[in-house]
Amino acid sequence: MEALVYAGPGAAEVRDVPEPEPGPGEVLVEIGHVGVCGTDHLLMRGGLSRARPGVVIGHEMAGRATGGDLDRAGLRPGDPVAIEPLISCGTCRTCRRGHPHICETLGLYGIDRDGGAASHVVVAADRLHRLPDGVPPRAAALAEPLSVAVHMVSRAGVTVGDVVMVFGGGPIGALMGLLARLAGAASVLVAEPRADRRELLAELGMTVTDPLDSDVTAWCGSRAPGGVDVSFEVSGADASYAAAVEVTRPRGTVLVGALTDRPSQVPMSKVMLKEQRLVGSRVYTGDHMARAVNLMGTAGLPLEALVSEVVPVREAPGRVFGDGPAGLMKTLLVPGDAS
Repeated sequence: MEALVYAGPGAAEVRDVPEPEPGPGEVLVEIGHVGVCGTDHLLMRGGLSRARPGVVIGHEMAGRATGGDLDRAGLRPGDPVAIEPLISCGTCRTCRRGHPHICETLGLYGIDRDGGAASHVVVAADRLHRLPDGVPPRAAALAEPLSVAVHMVSRAGVTVGDVVMVFGGGPIGALMGLLARLAGAASVLVAEPRADRRELLAELGMTVTDPLDSDVTAWCGSRAPGGVDVSFEVSGADASYAAAVEVTRPRGTVLVGALTDRPSQVPMSKVMLKEQRLVGSRVYTGDHMARAVNLMGTAGLPLEALVSEVVPVREAPGRVFGDGPAGLMKTLLVPGDAS
């Protein structure tokens, strides 16, 4: 089968690889769509040294269960599924304390095992979530990033009436803004440098500014006197860490959720002086992915509005991982021809 593989730092290649066969406790999934995220770009830049060249990339996966141990997964042939791509050891202290999503040796399909940028993938049966009926195939691949956003909004404790500030209006920032509103936030403010993203976020009901062309602290202050209740830093931009602390009220919450390959400066003295709650958020729990999947079928989230382009796997090295600009929001890969 045709697959997109990590060939080493700076190199993505399409190769012909054997179609995987499920073993005991595993399920074969026919891939519909697989999303591309910042972690994939970080991998391709050589920022994840543990990845072995030749691994099939892609962890934001959705498709249909077609074979293997379907009984263990509670599925029938052809059921639509989203894949929870986390790989936990189950034996480290963190896993034993009930937090396998931040396992001390946490792995990921698409980095540590073959992922979904191919026609089929094999995954452990307990990694599958049946999608609600009626979820559009293009939206299905957003189950994984939606789970990240569900976890972040839950970790931050967004509640009714909150004013929320998001630094970084990419797919995760957009999803967090939508979920914060579902949680009852009075308003969602977003700092995002790309004009096309700001336009889309405004259409989705968020209040936006360009952090490269405005004083974000003053802009926030005019809309949330005394500070916002919750700020999310998901851009990874150096200036945003300090700004997030600055714009958040005393005893407010600052959540850091960006994965970067650079050291960052958080003004800890201000966190202390304002008695702020500084929270890290990495991925998501199984319960939060289940909640995200349920939301896809009940909440009417405009997920398809976040899909910018659908690219055949064979065209991904040049179109997605080349030197051109990143897509507007979410890029999806498909085996075969784009649809």
